Amino acid sequence: MKLVLLALSVLAGFALGALGLPAAFLTGPLLVAATFSITNRPVIRFPVFLYRLAQSVIGVMLSFSITAKSLQTIAANWVPVIALVSVLVVGPFLVQVVGRRLVGSEDCIQKPEF
Repeated sequence: MKLVLLALSVLAGFALGALGLPAAFLTGPLLVAATFSITNRPVIRFPVFLYRLAQSVIGVMLSFSITAKSLQTIAANWVPVIALVSVLVVGPFLVQVVGRRLVGSEDCIQKPEF
């Protein structure tokens, strides 16, 4: 099953790249892994050290793509940016509060496994 995940990830990267989407080999495998995860199919588990190292590398790669023009665009559109950040920060908290009220449990949100 892990070879299927790997093959589909590479195929998704090439497919999104052929469509001209940016970061195709980041987005494609991410979508495949997310699909595997939500359908309870086995996914590849890595040691925490490698997971954090990969996150660091991706963060550095993304930071190199930020230009002065990007920052000017963000500054010019600060209202939608603040709204998006607010939703991303407050949204998960609200989901947990509502989930606890509906389910009546302190542990209604499944915690990720590392």
